[in-house]
Amino acid sequence: MIPDVEKPVHFVYEMALSSEDHIPKIVDNFLDDWASIARLFVLVQKSGWMRRMESSGLVAVKSYNWKKLTLNYGPNRSAIVTITYSISEKCFKLSFGGATSHNPHTLLRVHIEKLLNSPINNGSFSGGGGSGGSTSPLDGLMKLLNETYEPLYSLTKLPTTPILKAQLNRPQIPVATFILIPQSPSHVRIVYMNTYCLDVHFQSEGLVSVRDGAFSLFDKTHVLGELTPMQIPKVI
Repeated sequence: MIPDVEKPVHFVYEMALSSEDHIPKIVDNFLDDWASIARLFVLVQKSGWMRRMESSGLVAVKSYNWKKLTLNYGPNRSAIVTITYSISEKCFKLSFGGATSHNPHTLLRVHIEKLLNSPINNGSFSGGGGSGGSTSPLDGLMKLLNETYEPLYSLTKLPTTPILKAQLNRPQIPVATFILIPQSPSHVRIVYMNTYCLDVHFQSEGLVSVRDGAFSLFDKTHVLGELTPMQIPKVI
């Protein structure tokens, strides 16, 4: 995963010839650039299990030029995540892409970044839906992305086109068919017609757990807002 050590790293800084005030700023920018390289390098260096994932075909290193790391993952390794470190925001930043029309993890990007940058994950990162053991932050990130990609991709295919006359008391107001509301890197709420709700939790190995999201997590008898509990037949 380590880049060719003989390959130079290029930085470009603007210099104003009419003033010496630019010199401290250039020095600061130079130090910031190397600090971001160091942060990303430490993240890569701590990764051991991901090397085994790469050898098994679950992850592939697309590129690593010291300033950013780009990895392939998911089915046929068709999804892409790019990791950089932002000095101004003092955190790792993620961007998602790939061969498909969209990468479903874009929906959870803010939550995944928050988890990756959590102080708890300075030494460990719990992957997926709470499965097995602690790994390095990069290992845990790729485990989470691989385990949640397919179920999340299926959810993002739900139609979201607003329709009229969905509510009898407000027939002229368009209502979205399905709305996906991210709650965490492994939890999404699905709201249908502003009436019904499902809580979907991603587990390890591509499994999910589902519950009626109309009820409070803390009080199973309390219905949230204007949501309607679903009439699910009981198994006899």
